[in-house]
Order: sequence, then structure tokens, then C-alpha cells
Amino acid sequence: MSISLSNNRAEAERNLDNYARTIRKDSETYEQAYARAMGTDLGRSMIKILDDTVAHQTGAPTSEDIAKARRTLMGGH
Repeated sequence: MSISLSNNRAEAERNLDNYARTIRKDSETYEQAYARAMGTDLGRSMIKILDDTVAHQTGAPTSEDIAKARRTLMGGH
């Protein structure tokens, strides 16, 4: 695993953690806030970045690879 990808993954994980802590209400646990954060547009975007980083690290297709393949199969470019 390259240092750059490792750093990107760690940064994405830190950003998710910080976001959950930022939106946490007094009556919520951290876990509840984290789960709620993942339901927001920003949270979904952060998860996509993290998923794509992991995909790059493991050689799996990224979300863009999948979208491109879908467009190709559907006759678009």
C-alpha cells in the first residue's frame, strides 16, 4: 500500500469521525451521531471517498469504474 493512499484513507476516516462529533447532539451517543451523519449528503460523500480509497488500495473497482462500465453496457460513453 502506498503512503499516499494510506494517508488518504486515514484522513477520510478522521474526517468522518470529526463530522460525527461535530453534529452530535447532547442526548446522543457518538455511535448514534455517526450513524445519523452517514445518512446526510456529506456523510455519504465521505463514505464514497473512503470506499474508493480502499478500492484503490485493494485493486477493486471504484465507484467511477462501476459507473463507466454501466454507461458502456447501456450504450452510452
